[in-house]
Amino acid sequence: MRQTPGGRGEWGGHTFVDGAVDGADFVIVLNQPAEHTTVVCDPARVFAIIQAPAVGAVIAPSAGSKVEPVLAAIARIAAKYGPRGADAVEPAIWRRMRAYLELERGAALWGGGDKLRGGVALAQSMVLKPRLQGVVERFWDRGGYVSPDVEAAYRSLL
Repeated sequence: MRQTPGGRGEWGGHTFVDGAVDGADFVIVLNQPAEHTTVVCDPARVFAIIQAPAVGAVIAPSAGSKVEPVLAAIARIAAKYGPRGADAVEPAIWRRMRAYLELERGAALWGGGDKLRGGVALAQSMVLKPRLQGVVERFWDRGGYVSPDVEAAYRSLL
């Protein structure tokens, strides 16, 4: 909606909505819907725009984060992408992802004062992806734009 004039969701006589409607003349999906979606529309008028690369996750620095939201996020990610999840990833990718999740768990626990459990999680991360540095990969793609809803969710972790 932000891209429409004045952010009003109207452009060239067309009204754009982000929510439930009874029917639509056109459906445009950017990347993928946030949840399972059913639409009533002529299939020839349904368009998907996929940006490359698709964003798999927005990761914010864990230093100073509250422990419980970090642990809840890790559990949610594991439930979705783990071996029994609806969007399970390949075992090699899951192992690297688990290494990253254990790194985040360890950082949150350590920062929250639970040095023993934090140390165990950091050790598990190193076992899952052996390395001589703390980070799981040598680089991360760092974009300059963070959407307001993601920014608000991040700020709630602090």
